[in-house]
Amino acid sequence: QVSIIGNPQLSFELFLGALLGMGMLHLLAACSSLMAVGRLLFRRSFHLTRRSSGGQLSAALLARLLPHWVIFTLWGLAWIVWLAGYRGWEVAGSMPVLVLGLAGMVAVTVALSAVLVAALADLDLSLSVTAVYSGAAIAFSNATLPLDHGPKFAQVWSQILPFTHYVRLQTGQWVTGSPAQSALPDLGLLWGIALLALIGAWAAMKF
Repeated sequence: QVSIIGNPQLSFELFLGALLGMGMLHLLAACSSLMAVGRLLFRRSFHLTRRSSGGQLSAALLARLLPHWVIFTLWGLAWIVWLAGYRGWEVAGSMPVLVLGLAGMVAVTVALSAVLVAALADLDLSLSVTAVYSGAAIAFSNATLPLDHGPKFAQVWSQILPFTHYVRLQTGQWVTGSPAQSALPDLGLLWGIALLALIGAWAAMKF
């Protein structure tokens, strides 16, 4: 008997629907939030934003990012409800952990967009970098193309990308029914990087 661990039902709807749906959300959230933060730039500087916000850069930054986090998290939830509720691909593990992972994936996505714009102070360059890391996230997520025996660069790059950690969490909780505790490292990594990226973006905009 042959059993495919990541897709035991041999269903392209479950495998590609869950993977590509979240991958598209990841890319769209990255580009959308990047453009939102980019509007705070004026001649490669955040000087006017600092002055107009009365020095409250953290509030200005969160006001730009929060709507994108909420909207794309809700879109992800709607996709989960569609596949798990209407289409019948029930979540085999913990739904709360899966939802926390989704919210963390969107949080780290919008936070990385903010830190890219803040650090590079160039919207076009930031958009190019975003396209590189988020556009190729599905291919390097170790979901469609196994990287276990691939080039070292591909393995390292895969572990750097936040989407890889979300896909591992999603597969464990949605498909294989892994214990909730097994998702804690990926969950902590997603939320931890999101927090560090927000702090980095605030610091870069301030100075």
